[in-house]
Amino acid sequence: MSSRSVRKCINEILSSLREEEFDRFVHELVNREQEPPVLLDRVEKKKRWEVTDVMVDTFTDNPAVDVAKELLEQMHLGNKAQRLVELARTCGYEPAPGPGDAAEAAPPPVTPGDDVERMETLSFLH
Repeated sequence: MSSRSVRKCINEILSSLREEEFDRFVHELVNREQEPPVLLDRVEKKKRWEVTDVMVDTFTDNPAVDVAKELLEQMHLGNKAQRLVELARTCGYEPAPGPGDAAEAAPPPVTPGDDVERMETLSFLH
């Protein structure tokens, strides 16, 4: 996926936010508890395209879209979050697996030294 396309999609959504919404978006971005962090000095008093660049540089393509979507939803801007996903899909974006997806439901792999009988029992229970 082209970083430039993802940047355009995120920037288009950020550009559609009112000033107060954009300020709150930046606030939510720097106060995320997940890694990697975005430091305030990288986004404070920056233009929308600069915040977009920081997000893509920090998180890379798909994760930057996921973070922006998450923040918009937290701000109760689900329509903007949905529009972002629609735009991003036009440049190859695929959402990250969510809770309950098959990837998360799979049991952990057996590693050398694991108690194989215990693992067989756990696999049977799934």
